[in-house]
Parts: sequence; structure tokens; C-alpha cells
Amino acid sequence: MQGRIGGDIAVSAVPRRWMKQGVLALAVLAVVGLLVFFAMPNRYIFRSEGNALSLCQGRLMGLVGRPLKGYEHIPIGSDAVKELTGRSFSSPEEALAALREILKGEIDAAYRALAPLEAPLAERYRTLLADLQAARIAGMENLDLSIDTLDAWLRMYEARSTATAQTTGSD
Repeated sequence: MQGRIGGDIAVSAVPRRWMKQGVLALAVLAVVGLLVFFAMPNRYIFRSEGNALSLCQGRLMGLVGRPLKGYEHIPIGSDAVKELTGRSFSSPEEALAALREILKGEIDAAYRALAPLEAPLAERYRTLLADLQAARIAGMENLDLSIDTLDAWLRMYEARSTATAQTTGSD
């Protein structure tokens, strides 16, 4: 390549043929790279965002990815779930199965930790529920929400206690 710069003639140190071949080679590499990129299978990873996870779909180990609809914000309470961040899964089902496995252990551990605290509460709540029901019969108003809430909690507690007793009794 040559051209005039002022009164001087500029001459390229690289032959024109080599430059054309280089540009052609770069274009071919770019096309091959895009084909390889789009031919790669989708991978699924969890990204941690504060106290939430999102399940993302992308290529290149999640460097280029977008959250899957319905899984943009999965609230988490346990740090154990964060061990999933960055792990690559081949399908959303596989990723969600791994999440369920960790959550099951965390939920069971939380229930076991709460059980000794809930037993004395259950007795007091039964007494309080009976008193609230008697007060409603006696004509006191605005007790329905408290009665319904206590009744729901006691039913949940008794169902969980029964399930736990059956599980530990069958071991």
C-alpha cells in the first residue's frame, strides 16, 4: 500500500496479498467461532443475588446467560443453597433436582431445631385458643383472625409432629 503523505510516499512493510489473506482468515475465524458458539448446548447455572438465586440459561458456563422465566428470583434463607452457584447443569430439571435435595436437608434440619421450642408453645396455644373461642361465644368481637391463625398453626404443628413420629418410629 502506498499513498502520499505530504510530499513523501508512504510504503507499507506488509504486502497487500498478506493483508487480504489476514483479513480473510480473521473473517473465517469469526464465522467458525460464531458457529461453534451457537452449536454449543445450553447450560443452566444458578446465580446468587443477595438472598435469592436465579436459574440462568446460557453458554460458556453462564458468562452469557439470561434468567429462565419463572426462576428469576428464588428466595433463599440458607447459605448451604449458595453452594449451587456456578455449578453447570445440562437441564433445568437437573438443576432444580439439585436445589430440592439441598432444600430438603435444610428444611428438615430447621424443623428438628424448632421442635423443642414448639412443644411448649403448642400447649400454651391450645389453652389460648380455648380461651379465645370461649371469649367469642361470650360476645367479644374481632377474635376471628387470632382464632383462625392459632387453629391453623396447631393443625400444622400436629400434622408435622405426627409425620415426624411416624418417620422416626419406622426407622
